[in-house]
Amino acid sequence: MKHIISVSRRTDIPAFYSSWLLNVLKSGYATVKHPFNHNFLRINLTPEEVLGFVFWSRYPKGLISVLDVIDNSFGSNHYINFTINDYPEEIEPRKANLSKVLYLVNFLFDRYGENYIKWRFDPIIISNLTTKSFIRDKFTSLSKLLSGKVRTCIVSFLDLYGKVKRRISNNGKVILNFIEFDEQVELISQLMQIASSYNIELKLCCEGSLAKALNIKKSSCVNPYQFTNKENELYKVVPTRNGCTCFKSLDIGFYNTCLFDCIYCYANTSYDSSLRKYRIINKKAESLSSNKSCSESSIDKVFEW
Repeated sequence: MKHIISVSRRTDIPAFYSSWLLNVLKSGYATVKHPFNHNFLRINLTPEEVLGFVFWSRYPKGLISVLDVIDNSFGSNHYINFTINDYPEEIEPRKANLSKVLYLVNFLFDRYGENYIKWRFDPIIISNLTTKSFIRDKFTSLSKLLSGKVRTCIVSFLDLYGKVKRRISNNGKVILNFIEFDEQVELISQLMQIASSYNIELKLCCEGSLAKALNIKKSSCVNPYQFTNKENELYKVVPTRNGCTCFKSLDIGFYNTCLFDCIYCYANTSYDSSLRKYRIINKKAESLSSNKSCSESSIDKVFEW
């Protein structure tokens, strides 16, 4: 059975590791360390074994250099979960400029059409800096900018994993404001109406109680039905967390390697840890856990946004 390849929930490969991705695609496999048992897994990346790719990114600039290879070998069997929140720098300290993000949106839309990008306005954070009013206004402005370029927006509320709690506490500038379930229902209902006015369908990532209360579809963020070569009867939903409706996939990323330093990130322990790992990654190696060094110039270039 062919596999869906997730690229990646664990780090932003399209932003930071496109050279590595290009190399493993040409090699036909990637070796990835299992995040729990720490065994190394060899994942086949040949067209005979891959159904399609699901990319995850907040600034997929590196993906541009890889798309020709992917299209030539795998056809159009790929799409992207594109996170666009445009939160204050206290929450997203190393985010790309919105105008440059929109340039990539336009590029991908022009190349693949409006169903390619799954816009993630995620997570929704209610805080002293991002009030409910802020969320509504920001969502409205982004919906206006993305109208006609995307069909779907996926949202969910912040999950407070242990490392997220510690990061927010250490930040000191962001004070979370927890809202009751009825307030969540009201806010999501408002966002749904805003999205609809711009011809965008709102879906929920997990959030089963909200989906039931509002009769909103839950998003299968990894979904073989998006691919033209799908074999639907062979694929089953394999949740990655409570309420998840994603289909089974193999993730080729590695934790603690993303450099965006968003305070809500569940995949990083700290920015310093990620930077240390980035500095020792050889993008030509088969694994993101390589201990060979990359050039200093490549480190500098990654922050050119």
